[in-house]
Amino acid sequence: LPLAEEWRLMILDGDVHVCYRKDRADPAVQWRHNVSLGASISLDVDQGLISTTLRPLANTAMNALGLRFASVDIVKIDPAQLASLPSKYAGLATAAGGFLVMEVNSAVFVDGLLRQQPSIRPAVDTMFDRAVELSLQLAPAASAIAP
Repeated sequence: LPLAEEWRLMILDGDVHVCYRKDRADPAVQWRHNVSLGASISLDVDQGLISTTLRPLANTAMNALGLRFASVDIVKIDPAQLASLPSKYAGLATAAGGFLVMEVNSAVFVDGLLRQQPSIRPAVDTMFDRAVELSLQLAPAASAIAP
């Protein structure tokens, strides 16, 4: 698919805790936006785009999978190339305004993010603290075992 942009959202119970754009190191050589392959991370993401497009799409994917905490990668298809897509993709991309969920990761990793954007650590720490707190609230109470 002709990918124009990619974002990652880290979501807990429907709330976006972290959102960033991934920019490919060399689009002519690498189609993937993987940080491990040299993509750079930008925290400069339009809040309107997050609230009107990225967050609802990410939450729809997470709800479909029954997840409360995950990172969701969303891509935007290059609008100039939408018409040239095979029909099985073109309809999907057009219906979603060119935005598609690329993948949902139930294991939320932040190593690459923190290496490139250490200033985001407080938001990441708060997100993980809240995830642990919520998981402990859901855990069944420990029962005493009689000797």
